[in-house]
Amino acid sequence: METLFVKNQELLQSYLIKPAQIKKFNKKFDAEELIEVKRRCLGVFISSLIQVSYNQGFNDFEFEQVDADYFGAFLKGKKDNPIRIKAKKVWGDELLHGAKYCSLIAKELNTIYTLQDAVSCSLQTEYFISSEYLGYCCKDCVIKIG
Repeated sequence: METLFVKNQELLQSYLIKPAQIKKFNKKFDAEELIEVKRRCLGVFISSLIQVSYNQGFNDFEFEQVDADYFGAFLKGKKDNPIRIKAKKVWGDELLHGAKYCSLIAKELNTIYTLQDAVSCSLQTEYFISSEYLGYCCKDCVIKIG
């Protein structure tokens, strides 16, 4: 999965993509109509868009609802400037999988394998529906629920 992410980054590197444009792109998809493979591709693709935009100097990504697997997977922020993401709802598997120096604030989460293999990330939510393997194999991550 990380190889696909890197190839997407290389393809998108020449584009300047702002956080608001990524939010608009995400709204165009109704994840209930997507099959599982498309859900995973959507999450990887949106994560690639976030990484490219962050690499161009943007931050503070906001979403109404994200319904995709691998959302935030393999994102690489910096210790002094983590990638900051806010969302009202996040549903999907492998949230922030393998991410480094990322912060996610979400009102509602329904995920499994959240923060798996993540490093120095933070997760804050008011309402956690479920999350099996929360923080599995993560290092120096902060999780706040409630």
